[in-house]
Amino acid sequence: MSKDAADTIGDADGAPTSPTRQMTVYRMLPAKKVTELLARKIVEEDGEFTRTEVMVGDTPGVLVYGETEVAPVEWADAVTTLTQVEIEFTSTAASAALLVTVDGVNYAIAFGHGRYYLREGKIDTQFGLDIAVRLLDPDQIRKITRWALSAKARVDQNNVPGGQGLWAFGLREHAELVRNLAGQVRAEVMPQISNVRRRGHYRGFRMSIVCSASVQVRLGIEGESLIADLRELNRVIRDVDPHPQLDALQWVRRMPADDPMVELLDSATADLLVKPDPTFGEVGIAYPARYYDGPDVHRYRGWIGNVTINTDDLTIDDIQAGVGAHNPDEYWQILSTGRIEGLDQQSQSLGDDVSALNWLAAEIIDPDCRYILLDGGWYKLGEQYLDYVDHVVNDAFARAPPGVCRLARRAARRQRPLRRRQLQHLRRRERHPISVSR
Repeated sequence: MSKDAADTIGDADGAPTSPTRQMTVYRMLPAKKVTELLARKIVEEDGEFTRTEVMVGDTPGVLVYGETEVAPVEWADAVTTLTQVEIEFTSTAASAALLVTVDGVNYAIAFGHGRYYLREGKIDTQFGLDIAVRLLDPDQIRKITRWALSAKARVDQNNVPGGQGLWAFGLREHAELVRNLAGQVRAEVMPQISNVRRRGHYRGFRMSIVCSASVQVRLGIEGESLIADLRELNRVIRDVDPHPQLDALQWVRRMPADDPMVELLDSATADLLVKPDPTFGEVGIAYPARYYDGPDVHRYRGWIGNVTINTDDLTIDDIQAGVGAHNPDEYWQILSTGRIEGLDQQSQSLGDDVSALNWLAAEIIDPDCRYILLDGGWYKLGEQYLDYVDHVVNDAFARAPPGVCRLARRAARRQRPLRRRQLQHLRRRERHPISVSR
């Protein structure tokens, strides 16, 4: 039987327990109505997707499902060209998303490519990390994906089949944003979900989870058991303290969308995009997180202002051209309203198009902290980050030859006036914010 197949087994007393299945769970942000949680294509396109109200046990929910159009398999033409044999195979992909609210928390369960049925800006990307730091054994991490906290937005993924200590991955606690952690759950905090009730009494049982923007975990497939499992995840986040070795991973957190600095930083990014200034910050191209899972992107389609994007190689120049064609006081509005989506080999959309900001990584420098834009969200690296960097730098100075120390300190002194000017620039803009219409 497949590891993803649903199966039933008795508990320690022999009583049957709920069948389970590996599921991908997203925590959604608060919303007044369910349509706010769904991708625009689900809400706007009649007939292609089915949306219906359902009951999950005694809990009301919304189910969205559909499938792509039947199309020839992508490799058929290549086979025909090579062999002169006509291949007439076709394929389609079926997906679904189930949305329920448990104790005031919105959840979405994705099946197939159902993740692309969800509104990008309404996915709570902190969910996976909230679970990981509370449940995972830091000595049994087998996979980690991290983004470098800079405008380069480098993404590194490391896998270790047998698992090992977290810090053996070479993770720099504050210099990188962890986006994916996979490993085994600590026995002392084992959540009482359906799979644990089924198998927890087995000798040597260890529960594995994958945590990113979502959590991949075996949950009950009967209505009441699924709701109970989601309620247990709520309890874990509410009652279980983060593991001391993993707590540092939470020091870099996303700034709230309504933070008054966000609009200012977005505007500064648009300015830097058109008029680069390395003393103030840097902007680069970056994939949104949603495109790191699932099919590869083969083409990019969208628009920035009056510039149409339709290319198989998206570059910073494509975005810069669309913004730079307008007046400076329009840069931010043009950038934020521009849309780009990724297409697969059959030119089918891989999800809802997203703001051009989601395709950028940026770093805005301030003497007291650094602001990093990744996947459309801003991250503030404050005192804990700077204390960590100071510790690393001082340690390096202590071990470096005397000549290197003098040169490095001299270079650091030369940077201080620039950093003071950067702070004054940000503060002036904060006192006199740019007027934009969202």
